[in-house]
Amino acid sequence: MLIGNNTLRYWEDKTLQRWENADNQFIYPYFGTNKIPAFVLISDTAEEVAEVSIHDARTDDIFSTAKTVTVSTNGTKKMLYFAGITLTGGSDGCYYLKITTGLSATETYYSEVFAWTEDSTSNLKELGLLKISAISAATNLANTYDITLTGITYECFIEVQEPEIDQDIKESGDEKPYGEIGNFNTLAFKHKYELLGDDSIFRFLCFLRILNTNGTVTFTYNGIADIGYDIICEKEDSTEDTISMSLEYKEVDYVSSKNAI
Repeated sequence: MLIGNNTLRYWEDKTLQRWENADNQFIYPYFGTNKIPAFVLISDTAEEVAEVSIHDARTDDIFSTAKTVTVSTNGTKKMLYFAGITLTGGSDGCYYLKITTGLSATETYYSEVFAWTEDSTSNLKELGLLKISAISAATNLANTYDITLTGITYECFIEVQEPEIDQDIKESGDEKPYGEIGNFNTLAFKHKYELLGDDSIFRFLCFLRILNTNGTVTFTYNGIADIGYDIICEKEDSTEDTISMSLEYKEVDYVSSKNAI
């Protein structure tokens, strides 16, 4: 048993990776080169120690030494916590994480495959990548397991189409004989992105609305950053191994006006 809401999906068997099964392998989240992303997982392992290593998806070769994963007990379950880390000497490419529990690698978990990419503004713009940075606060994980996510930063890049921008105005007023007089209104700008992803990406994007309730979610596209709210991810269509979806949010820097009548 392995559950969690992360930038990547994790499996108990490497053969379950989309990379191993899908016709179109090139649908994945991106991370800055040399970065191992943060994750929090709930496991039924009996082990008290764990490590995470990063491997080349094409050769399975390990890159760098394994890093320690914090293991804590909650009832009969274990929380595997890793805050993320930046390595050195890596190169762009496709990788996956391998988590081993126990001193003799009793149990092994595998992440979905992801890509490392140089994360300068110009490179992200050229690739059409949307940067998502979500800082969690006071969020419970896993139903009956009282695990609280606080201060964890989930950050990744998702390939998207050019965004659409629209306005959203909420208004209330008083009806007078000569018409309605507005006494309060708010203007917010909405951004909508279309993208093609998989189950892992869809789960993470839906998770953002929950994280945003007590935390902060920032979207950056073409070097322009917006703190978002009212975040909605919707499935538009799907095939056997891909999901066409949309991601929409409103800028938190809205404009309000109040007219005392």
